Amino acid sequence: MIHSEKYAIAIEDSGQLFLFLNIQRELSGDVYVNFNEHHTNHKPHSSYHASGQYHNKSDNYLLLPKKNLQPPNNQFTGSENIITTSIRKGEGRAWNVVCERKVYTGVMIIMDEIIIPEFGFQLSIDLYEAGSVIGGFTNSSINVIQQEIFNIEIPQIIATLYEVVSF
Repeated sequence: MIHSEKYAIAIEDSGQLFLFLNIQRELSGDVYVNFNEHHTNHKPHSSYHASGQYHNKSDNYLLLPKKNLQPPNNQFTGSENIITTSIRKGEGRAWNVVCERKVYTGVMIIMDEIIIPEFGFQLSIDLYEAGSVIGGFTNSSINVIQQEIFNIEIPQIIATLYEVVSF
C-alpha cells in the first residue's frame, strides 16, 4: 500500500535551515519534485506519474516533451532519474524559504560550507528498485558527497549530492 510521503532537501547555512526543493509521493503513486516558486503561479516541478508518464513543467507549460517510463510501483526494476540540478553555495539563503522539518517524512540536510562556490555540486533525485545496489555513480569522474535514501515505499527515492571531478 502506498502512503503519502513528503521529503525535503534543505541547506543549512549559519544554523538556519533553508528549503532547496521538496519531493512528494502521493497516495496515487505519483512522485513530484517541486522547486521553490518565484511567485504563486510559477510551480516549477518534475513529475513521475503512477502511469509511468514523466514530464517537467513551469508556469503550467511543459519544458520538455513528455516521456513514458516504467510505472513506479512494486514491479519497478533498475532506476530512473527524475531530475538532476545544480546546487551552489549560498543558494539556500538566496531562496530564503525556511525548511519546517516537522512537515516532512524525512529531510536531507546539506551543509552550505561544503558546497564548492565556483561551480557548485549536482543534486540527483532518482527512483531505485528496492534492495538494488545504488548505481550510476561509480564513474571515476563523479565524486559522491552525500546521499539520502528515502525508502518507505517501493521504489525507493534516493537523493545524491555529487561533484563532477573531470570530464
